[in-house]
Parts: sequence; structure tokens; C-alpha cells
Amino acid sequence: PIIYSFPLGDTSIEGPQIEVASPTVKAIKARGYLSCGVSLRKGFAEFDDITHKWNGFDVELCRAIAAALFDGVDHVRYTDMPAVQRFQELEDGLVDVLARLTTHTLARDVKEPTIGQGLSFSSPYFHDGLKFGGVGSKTQCANNRDVISPDCQDLRICVLEGTTILSRVQELFRDEYIVPKLNFNEIILSLNDDEGGCNAVAGGFHDVALQSIEERGYVG
Repeated sequence: PIIYSFPLGDTSIEGPQIEVASPTVKAIKARGYLSCGVSLRKGFAEFDDITHKWNGFDVELCRAIAAALFDGVDHVRYTDMPAVQRFQELEDGLVDVLARLTTHTLARDVKEPTIGQGLSFSSPYFHDGLKFGGVGSKTQCANNRDVISPDCQDLRICVLEGTTILSRVQELFRDEYIVPKLNFNEIILSLNDDEGGCNAVAGGFHDVALQSIEERGYVG
């Protein structure tokens, strides 16, 4: 176990010394730091340009893992990566672990298509679902799966590439109504531009909340 519960709070008793045979853990310890893959998201992984420090929920998870491996939580380096590249970069060893919003599916357990092998997941720690946001009436169009009404015929939904959200949206809409994007910055640019390609967005509840997209730069 990574965490040892001291009997009755007696910290003078040492926990069991576990010899970990994992080649990944050995490589991390030899390197001297944990390489953690994150996704820049308000409240989950944010970088302060003034203090040059990371903070957020996913960042704290990285620090907790580092604390279990080293004497302290500062032995971490963070890499922001698009969803479509995350599994390949993990496979290539550019990061040791993904601490980001990644849906746990049976397919990814058995064989993630982008890398041809299964992945190991922690217990779920964040539960979310598919939600739509949009310009004007386009939210209602997407929620109702309406592409027939006059106001809905030009519906175009931006969604992140390489995500289960994209797979779900493809089950609900034909490709002509879907606009895959590499990252949320591209989505915001598209929403702000009348000719940017989309007038709605699909994502998790946090992703499409008005406050979240306004903080990312949406001005509609």
C-alpha cells in the first residue's frame, strides 16, 4: 500500500517497507521526479505566470503520488497535452501518469486503439457527463437533437478530438454537424468567430458551464 495508517495515531511506529518491482516506479525514482500529464482546466490544472507554480485538483493528485514516491511533494514536472495525444505520449514515456479528466472505459482497459494495448486506471475520482452549450438557441437545438427546425439547421458542435465525448456526440449527430478540435482554445476561437466553424460545444458539465468558457475567453 502507498498509504499506511498508523495504529491509534502513533507516528513513532514505522509502516511496512514495500519493495516495489515496477520498472516505471524504478525509473521515476532513478530520475528523481514524477512526470505528470495534465490538461489546462480551471480548477483542475492551472499555471500561474507570476509565481510559476501549478495548482488545481489534478495537480494535487500528482503531488500526492510524488509524496508516496519521494520525501515531499515537489518532485513533479507537469506537461499540458491535448486529449488526442495523451495516450501516445504516455506509451512513449514522455509522461509517467495522466492526472487529467480521462474516461475509464472497458475498451481502454483491454486495448486503447491509439496505442494498441490496455491501460491501468485508478478508482474513479470524478464523475461527469455529456452536456451541450451554445450560442443563442443552439444549446436547445443540441439538447433536443434538433437539426430540422429553421434555427437549428446550421447547428455545428465543437468537441475535443480523441475523447469519449466525441464518440458519444457521433452517436447522436451526423458528421456534418460535428467540428472536432484539438483543444479548448480552438473551440473558444471558433465560438467567438461568426465564421469559426461552430456555434455550440459539447463537453463535461464543467467544460461547458458559462463561467468556464468565459474564463477561457468566450465573449458571446
